[in-house]
Amino acid sequence: MAVLASGTMLAQIINIFFLPIITRIYGPDIYGVLGVFNSTVMIMTPLVALTFPYAIVLANDKKNSEKVVKLSLQIAIIIITIITIIFLIFNDQIVDVLNINEIREFIFLIPLILLFTAFYQVMNQWLIRNKEFQTISKIEVIHALSLNLSKTIGGLFAPFAFVLVLLTTLGRAIKGLLLYVKSGSSPFGEGLFINKTDFMSTFIKYRDFPFYRSPQTIISELSKNLPIIVLVSIFSPAAAGFFTLSKTAMKTPSNLLGKAVGNVFYQKIAEGANNNNNIIKPLISASLSLLLIGIIPFGLIIFFGPIIFSFIFGTEWYTAGEYARWIGILSFCSFVANPSVKSLAVIKAQRLHLYYTIIKTIVSTALLLLGAFVYENDVISVALYGISSGIFSLILVVITIKLVINFSKDAN
Repeated sequence: MAVLASGTMLAQIINIFFLPIITRIYGPDIYGVLGVFNSTVMIMTPLVALTFPYAIVLANDKKNSEKVVKLSLQIAIIIITIITIIFLIFNDQIVDVLNINEIREFIFLIPLILLFTAFYQVMNQWLIRNKEFQTISKIEVIHALSLNLSKTIGGLFAPFAFVLVLLTTLGRAIKGLLLYVKSGSSPFGEGLFINKTDFMSTFIKYRDFPFYRSPQTIISELSKNLPIIVLVSIFSPAAAGFFTLSKTAMKTPSNLLGKAVGNVFYQKIAEGANNNNNIIKPLISASLSLLLIGIIPFGLIIFFGPIIFSFIFGTEWYTAGEYARWIGILSFCSFVANPSVKSLAVIKAQRLHLYYTIIKTIVSTALLLLGAFVYENDVISVALYGISSGIFSLILVVITIKLVINFSKDAN
């Protein structure tokens, strides 16, 4: 875990270093367009491979994990083809209905980045399964450095939204390709595709993912990214830019250690469950560790967000600091809940996770819209959204611990 954490930490340090430069080059409006594009992609991503890539780690042997890899990519190709056809026919209608006019000229890039993302997810989970954490670590650093340099240099010559969007798309492709090239073993075995019998048997074996985890993740991503759509629709692209920056900054502690801890924890707890080991201790240990790690960085933003953001990113980003105070509450609670979310797939509680996510999304979205339409204030809207979402994350931790205790008792 130390290897993956150190690489992830260096990658995030690179992101932190470049972020003030990039925000000064492009400004809130342009950064807001990138936020809308990324939000649209994030909402659609769980649909592409139906979250089957996350079953790669759970497969009990290499042969079955290879089947999951091929199943994931075959489903991704089919669904992306359908999405592309829909975009070609109903491009204008989709933009108008979703009120995402800011990315009208970039919508043709969405199927591409979805394809690249599906391949990246497959390769990332394959390397996690094989414990190739050092390779993942190195590629995180290479990706962070190359992407941020490209955004900086590109912005100096052409500080336009298209540059940010295009480089983000290419960056995802390169990251997935690097994981494949540097992988210690190919996940494709004898070929890229599996036969119909293996396709159906593998699909049925891991049916919880398309039936529960995929819709749960779609709803979760909708909940996380809907604020950007609401802010750009009701207020301005700049408001979307403020939210995007605050969300990016608040993800830094999560990406710094939470992602590394989560990946290693997922592999460890999946292995423990397969061997009928007690998995409650790793869950509690990981959750407490993240709680202690996150108190200081998140606490500083919650109390001094506007001052910190104005100093680091420039005075035009003061409002982003106001947003960050409330997003910080949500991010801290989600940071602590990371091991709990990973555990739900292992103990096969994805149906419960789906129901939980639906309720959370309804409540947080209602409060978000309450702030926008009743109070007509963007900061109040973000505050209501952040506080409610944070409370739900803490509730999930309590529920998961109880479920894992029962799961461990049954296993033994």
